[in-house]
Amino acid sequence: MVREVMRDGQIKKPLEAASQNMPQLWLVTAASNAAVLVVQIVSMAILARALAPDNFGIIAMVMAILGVASIVQDLGLSAATVRVDNLSDSQSTAILGINILFGAAATVIATQLSPLVGEIYNNPEIVPIAMALSLNFIFSALGAQHLALIRRSLRFVSLAKINLTAVIFGQGVAIALAFSGHEYWALTIGLLLTTLTKSLLGWVAGSFKLERPSFDENIRKMISFGGWLTVFSIMGYVAMHIHSVLLGSQFGAEQAGLYGRAFALYGLATGLITAPLITVVPSILAKLKSNIEQYRRSYFDTLEMQILLMAPLGALCFLCAPQIVMIILGDGWKESIAIFEIISLAAIPQAICASSGWLYMSNGDTKSMMLWGLGGWSTLILLLIVGVQWGGLGLAISYVLGMYVLTYPCMKLAFRKSKATFKQLWCSLAPVVMSSILSGGATSLLLNSINVKNNLASISIATIVFAIIYLMCLVFVFRKSTMLKSLLFQLSGRLALGR
Repeated sequence: MVREVMRDGQIKKPLEAASQNMPQLWLVTAASNAAVLVVQIVSMAILARALAPDNFGIIAMVMAILGVASIVQDLGLSAATVRVDNLSDSQSTAILGINILFGAAATVIATQLSPLVGEIYNNPEIVPIAMALSLNFIFSALGAQHLALIRRSLRFVSLAKINLTAVIFGQGVAIALAFSGHEYWALTIGLLLTTLTKSLLGWVAGSFKLERPSFDENIRKMISFGGWLTVFSIMGYVAMHIHSVLLGSQFGAEQAGLYGRAFALYGLATGLITAPLITVVPSILAKLKSNIEQYRRSYFDTLEMQILLMAPLGALCFLCAPQIVMIILGDGWKESIAIFEIISLAAIPQAICASSGWLYMSNGDTKSMMLWGLGGWSTLILLLIVGVQWGGLGLAISYVLGMYVLTYPCMKLAFRKSKATFKQLWCSLAPVVMSSILSGGATSLLLNSINVKNNLASISIATIVFAIIYLMCLVFVFRKSTMLKSLLFQLSGRLALGR
């Protein structure tokens, strides 16, 4: 791992050096997270065969409402901790106290609101589940500051080890309980144990000493930064989880489960690429604000790398949706195939819009981020409300449509302080997007002509054929060999990020 050591909350090794090796930082983080992804996919496959769709639907319906409290409890202080220049142990202690206070308050409030959740869905079985899941807020708050400081010090491998251990333990217990006939309680207890384990391991690996808390001007600035971010996050959470409420209230837990698992499966696939960048990029760009040209170049280079990987991933998810769903979820989830197929079409605009967060966060402009969220997320929510009239497929179409409609205004606003333009964005990404479209079309024709019966073989053939055509388009049609060589050179460099 990068050999910086935290002392009084300050990172000894400058992040400017890391800015020149952003792809390497992403690779280390992505590789570290890959094991977590494998465990999540394997556990998803096992649980999908042990439990009925309505079991997943009940948990999704509850968390769609109670999950908002998990955002409020943090007040955006974890993101502020990662970004702030100087942070002492006494300030970290103060933030820890705030987290625990709001986490406890969220648990109490969510417990009291649990009967209301049961009434919303007209399902009394949900009430005890909601009460139990309320504990998740205090469990999360206990380790929030410790985990944020681990991110701040770029100890991404340590963070991945913590996540991996927590997921293995939590999902292991969930699987054991599922096969013992505990149904949705298996998922509930697994989720709680995952969160608690992660927090406890954060304390073990933490890097600050508890001191007398200091509530100074720096803390007030962090609260202001986090407050605007919290409002944005609430809107985003509602937009990304309202499908469970809409489907659960109108069509029942089974439909919510079918859509939720398709959406979760898509999120796992794309998260391997996007999640590490969300962790790495804003911190590095924040150090480049004084050099606008280097800042802009680093942003576009990193976004180009993300789309270079995201575009083929989205295309392959679309092309191989039946095979992926059947392999991971099984025969009982055939209705999720079309939903997964449609949602995968949002891969490119979703990745582009997500990069706007890099710009807002690195500039500390969470107020503008919040204002965009009020308009952008509200538009997406309205589209989903309209789309739910046609069930899960209608929701999926509305989601994809919303992502494409919102891409231009989203990036137009985010580019204001960086002085970048949407034209520059399109010029940078067009070759990659067009190569993906051409490769997807050719691969689809081939798959339809040979009609491979084995699911795994079909995915393997599609991946190989797509990769060959994709690289040929980039190199020979769009003359992007220099970009590919540069990316490979950076990813294979010798910077000691993992030591």
